[in-house]
Amino acid sequence: MAHHHPISVGTGRFELSHGRMPRGFGTWAFDIDGETVFFSGLYRDAKKAAIRAAMTACAHDVYVLP
Repeated sequence: MAHHHPISVGTGRFELSHGRMPRGFGTWAFDIDGETVFFSGLYRDAKKAAIRAAMTACAHDVYVLP
C-alpha cells in the first residue's frame, strides 16, 4: 500500500486578499507546485478536487489563490 504524505492547503494568500477564509460557491484557483489550476463549485468540493490533483501530480503543497 502506497504511503501518502498529508497535503496541506494554504489559504493565507486568499485570506490576506479577501480578509476572510475561502468559502461558498465560485471558480477557485489553486497553486499546485507552481501550476495554477481552476475548479468551479463549492469551495469544499474544489478543495477536494485540488487535493486529488496534487496527489496525482505527487505534489505536496496546494495554495488557494486570491
